[in-house]
Amino acid sequence: MANYRDRRVAQEILKEVNQILRKKVRDPRVENVNITDVHVTGDLQQATIYYSILS
Repeated sequence: MANYRDRRVAQEILKEVNQILRKKVRDPRVENVNITDVHVTGDLQQATIYYSILS
């Protein structure tokens, strides 16, 4: 079970990656990529980012 800190870190990663994709990446191939979820390990060493491609 993820604790509050794990969930908070995952939310921040999701927010930051979405913001980077929208504002800083100028590659048209990632225009339709949407970050849907982030899971972090209990020690916060690794994050798995889930995404979808909107068509």
